[in-house]
Amino acid sequence: PFANFESGPHRPLVLTADGDHLLALNTPDHRLELWRIEDAGGLRLVPVDEIFVGLEPVALAQHPADPNRVFVVDRLSDA
Repeated sequence: PFANFESGPHRPLVLTADGDHLLALNTPDHRLELWRIEDAGGLRLVPVDEIFVGLEPVALAQHPADPNRVFVVDRLSDA
C-alpha cells in the first residue's frame, strides 16, 4: 500500500580531513548527520548533530580549503 520512491544517494558519506568525524546523509529524513569517531578503529560512533538540508539529499562533499564548510546536493529541492 505505501510505495516509497526515494532517490538513490550518490555520495552519502564523508570522513572529515582530520579523521575525527563522519558526515552522513539521511535521505528519507532530509538531514545531514554528524558523528564523532571515538576510537582509532572507528568502531564507536557518537551522534553530535543533525541538520535539515532540504528534500532528498543525495551527495555530500567537504570544502577542500575550509574543513568547516560542507556542500550538500538535494535532488527534490534542486539545490
